[in-house]
Amino acid sequence: MKTQGLTREELRAELRAAADELLDPAKALKKRLQLEKLKDRYLNPRKTRRGAPLDRPRRTRTVLTDQGVYIIGGENFPIKIGIAKDATRRLAGIQTGCPHRLEIFAHLEVAPGRAFDVERECHKRLDGCRMNGEWFDADPDDALALLLAVIQELDAAP
Repeated sequence: MKTQGLTREELRAELRAAADELLDPAKALKKRLQLEKLKDRYLNPRKTRRGAPLDRPRRTRTVLTDQGVYIIGGENFPIKIGIAKDATRRLAGIQTGCPHRLEIFAHLEVAPGRAFDVERECHKRLDGCRMNGEWFDADPDDALALLLAVIQELDAAP
C-alpha cells in the first residue's frame, strides 16, 4: 500500500478498507483469486489471455483422399484453379458472387494427399497470368494441358 502523498483521511480510508478485507474471509479469498489470475496472466509469458500455450504447433491441413483440382471459368472470363471435393458444389458457391455464367472446364482427381501440391505448382507456373488470388487470365485448354502435365510430373516424382 502506498502511503506517501496521501492525506490523513485518505490514509485512514485505505487502512479501513484493508482491515475490512482481512476480517472478511470471503473478500480476502476473492482478492487472492483475482491476484492469482492477474499474476498468471501477466507473469506467465507462455500463455495467451485464454490460457492456451503460445508455442503450440501450427494446425496442419486435413488431407482428404478424394479431393480433385478443378478449373472453373466462363466465356471470355478468367479461370480459377483450385481444390474441391465436389466441383459442382464449388461452382455453385463461386457463381453466387459472380455476374458472369461460369462452368467447370475440368475436375481431375489426383493421388491422395497431392491435391495441394498440384494446385500450388499450377499457380506457380501460371503466376505471370495471375489476376488475383486463384484467378488467372489464361486459356482453359492451356490450363488443362498444364494441369495434366503437373499431375504427370508429380506422380512420376518419388
